[in-house]
Amino acid sequence: MNAQQSGVLGVIVMDNDRTADDYFVDMMDDLTERNVQIPAMFLQYRDGYDYNKNLLSNMNIFVL
Repeated sequence: MNAQQSGVLGVIVMDNDRTADDYFVDMMDDLTERNVQIPAMFLQYRDGYDYNKNLLSNMNIFVL
């Protein structure tokens, strides 16, 4: 909700635990009835690290 209220268009959450790449994370309704309108996704550490490394080395951002 904080991100949405700040005006961002979407959120990518990255796990900071290098050892948790084999665990599955499910982003689901928390039953709080908050009205979230922006997309959000979760990346395991390995994927998030690669994504971040790519983003920092190539500042051209493409949206598919």
